[in-house]
Amino acid sequence: MQLTIPQCLYSQLIQEAKHHFPQECCGYLLGSTQGQNNLLQSYIPMPNTHKTPQTHFAFDPLDQLQAFGILKQKRLQIIGVFHSHPNSPPIPSQEDLRFSFFVTQSFLIISLKNGITFASYRINAHKAKKEKIEILS
Repeated sequence: MQLTIPQCLYSQLIQEAKHHFPQECCGYLLGSTQGQNNLLQSYIPMPNTHKTPQTHFAFDPLDQLQAFGILKQKRLQIIGVFHSHPNSPPIPSQEDLRFSFFVTQSFLIISLKNGITFASYRINAHKAKKEKIEILS
């Protein structure tokens, strides 16, 4: 299992997390799947509508419908979800584990605590398994 991220998108995701600090940023990862590997080709930032956006994230259903329209235009598939942890390590929270339902999708977390760290997981039955991240230059 691997998530492959082009360097330009890696940099953009970092900027997205920094821009929304101290709140969590969030969105969909778009791309393609080859076997158990996901290749990131684009992403859709989503407004964080959670009542406590400093520590959690949520998508509004109407924003999700708009995102699906973009998805069709780009002819890509949702390969995962990303969000930031402004003040905690890139480890899925209990809420993250509870609300992740697609075992083939990458669950990317960008941590801003003590610098910038990334981690990606596949979540199945409320258990997270870390996947490799490859940054393409």
